[in-house]
Amino acid sequence: MGNGRSEARGGEPSSKLVLASKWKGALSKVGVSLSSWCSGSFQTSGKYEQEQLLPVGTRAESLNHASTGWPFPRFISLFFPVFPYKSQHIDQEFQDIEFIARGSLGPILKVRQRTEEKIYALKVLLKAEVVRQGVLQQCKDGVVIQKQVLHPFVQGVRECWQTSRLLFIKCDYHHDGDLGRFWAAQKPLAEGRVRVFAAELGSAIGFLHDFGVIHRDVKMENVLLNERGHLMLTDFGLSRRLWRGERACTICGTIGYMAPEVLMGSPYNHSADWWSLGILLYILIAGKLLCADPQRRLHRLDTFSEHCFFHGLSFDPVLLQQLPLKPSQVAGDGPSLSQHPPHLFPDFDWEPLADSEMPLAT
Repeated sequence: MGNGRSEARGGEPSSKLVLASKWKGALSKVGVSLSSWCSGSFQTSGKYEQEQLLPVGTRAESLNHASTGWPFPRFISLFFPVFPYKSQHIDQEFQDIEFIARGSLGPILKVRQRTEEKIYALKVLLKAEVVRQGVLQQCKDGVVIQKQVLHPFVQGVRECWQTSRLLFIKCDYHHDGDLGRFWAAQKPLAEGRVRVFAAELGSAIGFLHDFGVIHRDVKMENVLLNERGHLMLTDFGLSRRLWRGERACTICGTIGYMAPEVLMGSPYNHSADWWSLGILLYILIAGKLLCADPQRRLHRLDTFSEHCFFHGLSFDPVLLQQLPLKPSQVAGDGPSLSQHPPHLFPDFDWEPLADSEMPLAT
């Protein structure tokens, strides 16, 4: 009663138990069983970890400190230097845990950092899954790329670290969600808004390519909307550096957005990202943007920005960010029927239809 804080059995604050429950609930959505929450390391059976979760060819004895030459077990040193090690309990740093989405390697959570009282998106990756799927180097490369690429329309990484069992990637949180959710609620999008979205994503992709990076998973779910309604390309888990003249051969990405040459297993280059962008724009608003031949496809930012669709629109990131997207209309959205003056229909008693009642064009 004296300190105004309720206590659970054993003298542990009930708030900590509630927080632990939130973490367990969030991780259980992706099928993760936490047998030891309070340890902060989420350890399961040590024997199972040694014999089943390490890469093929790694002996169980390699977990011993002396065998690695590091003051850390092998299952920690594998993820150095990209993911520094943190031993403190995760609940000491964050509060208000909330599940956002399910990823292929673990959940994405909404958290509030105690020291800053600021909300972040926290990606939690299961190290066992990273190793099992053979994407260890790809995982590290994606984080390094996202840290290095600084662009107004690319989501950066604030911090990343590891515990004994998990990897953490902290990014800015955007409460408006991804472009897929926005499109589902607003579709079809007005042409003026799509023009701005296309310019912003084109700027981001062109910048990445100039930096030698191919994204390989451009899709609506990997595009976030910030608080001002502008776009941010995210999720670099499949990205890699691909220098001029170099080709990739790995079949990866999201099938509906994958370029034909990627699906066929042929060597491909940065042009594959522009196909994915074309698919994305086609979904947002009907248009003839698809070209199966990579030689004839729009595949550079300069040719993309010179398309007649962008006439009069600057691709300068500073000017794009100044355009009003939320909550006012984008220039070119056009008035609705209810905004036409009554004198356009002088011989009719009329009442404008709601957008949902408008007939579809045939």
